[in-house]
Amino acid sequence: YQRRVRGSVVEKNRATHMSRSREKEREKEKEREKGKDEIDAEEKVGTFKQEVAKSAQEILNKKMPEKIVHLLSISKDKLFTMTFAEARTLFESNPSEGQSNKKRKLEETEQTAPLTDIPDNKPLIEMMNILKTETLELTEMVNTVKLWIQLNIPRIEDGNNFGVGIQEETINELGRFEDSSFSLLDTVSKYFATRAKLVCKSKKNPEIADYQQSIIELDEKTYIFLRLTCLDIRNSFSIIYDMITKNLDKIKSPRPHNHIHTLY
Repeated sequence: YQRRVRGSVVEKNRATHMSRSREKEREKEKEREKGKDEIDAEEKVGTFKQEVAKSAQEILNKKMPEKIVHLLSISKDKLFTMTFAEARTLFESNPSEGQSNKKRKLEETEQTAPLTDIPDNKPLIEMMNILKTETLELTEMVNTVKLWIQLNIPRIEDGNNFGVGIQEETINELGRFEDSSFSLLDTVSKYFATRAKLVCKSKKNPEIADYQQSIIELDEKTYIFLRLTCLDIRNSFSIIYDMITKNLDKIKSPRPHNHIHTLY
């Protein structure tokens, strides 16, 4: 009987020991899996940083200069170089099919001929499409370069932050460019909403010439805004490129003791 009891105790202890061993093995396996996941996550983050750095290098070395030359050609296009008088003449004679917005004499007074169909301002729409396309492309470039600089900022330390200050100033300049790009998109949407209201009022009250004139004034105002925006985008993008290329060493290596150039 005692031998049976001792055998049972031994078997129980052996089972307990094996159970504990299996639990320890499972815990070790979980730790190995966790460590592996952490390593994989770090590798993915490192790969992402390298991809951003590679994209930023391509933008700075190739895409930015090409885009600046392209913006120069756009700013010299006929659409963006009309004088105010030429723009007014074009908008006042923007006809619908079979109708014109020219003035005509009616008995003793000269009045604006009422419009039953007011067409879109095609020159303005073409300008908007050009600027929207360019703005979206430029914003993507700026966003990539901005992210690269942010990822290249070293850890916070006391002193020796001159290079970090250059990085922060460059980031602020890139942020201002993004804000101006969003402002253009907002203005375009407001233009169509405002013009639609004026067109509706003009159709309901064709005898009121002021509604028709207000549409022309809105088109002229929007033309001036788009023309100045085109020049502003060209100038701002050129300034950003000039700032980055002049301070590229400090942007890549903000502190003298930090020789790791993440751009390469």
